[in-house]
Amino acid sequence: MRRWLLALVWMAWLVVPISAQAVDKEDFHIDEAQDLVDVCTTPQTDPLYEAAMGFCHGYSVGAWQYYLAAGRKFLCVPQPPPSRQEAIDGFIDWAAKHPQYMQEGAVQTLFKYLADAFPCTKE
Repeated sequence: MRRWLLALVWMAWLVVPISAQAVDKEDFHIDEAQDLVDVCTTPQTDPLYEAAMGFCHGYSVGAWQYYLAAGRKFLCVPQPPPSRQEAIDGFIDWAAKHPQYMQEGAVQTLFKYLADAFPCTKE
């Protein structure tokens, strides 16, 4: 998993221009949940908006694909599932209501949100 994260950070660094902007390449180093929220909420007026949104979506999809590959199913996503953007927007809204998790790992916190949003009920 560590290799995957390093490759993702490296790829994001390649798409970030060298010049200083409101968002810079350091913002693409995701350690804590707040880092992911910051990138995923980059304003459209920012020159790096497209790179930030691509990174946000790529990071989120990568985490989801890792969950699917791991085979440990604890989420029950409705059918049809929410769009990628709806899921990211849900995470951003959830994060604003759960600031206590923003210093924790980004992937772990992303899955805390998903577990809250899409729990499996036992019958």
